[in-house]
Amino acid sequence: MEKGLKDRLLEALSRNKSGHLPIARADRDGPIGLSFAQQRLWFVAQLDGASQAYHMPAGLRLRGDLA
Repeated sequence: MEKGLKDRLLEALSRNKSGHLPIARADRDGPIGLSFAQQRLWFVAQLDGASQAYHMPAGLRLRGDLA
């Protein structure tokens, strides 16, 4: 019988001592699809035009290994 999502998540967490699920590397050989949030912003921009509501005057730097 195939394991359910809950069982697979619990198994992955028990193997990982940090308690966090690992982030898999994205395949960079082709175009990367937009997230649902990015698609939504694109759709709203098509309806209303450019808006200052979605411009954030801040940056975010992530450091560390993905694997």
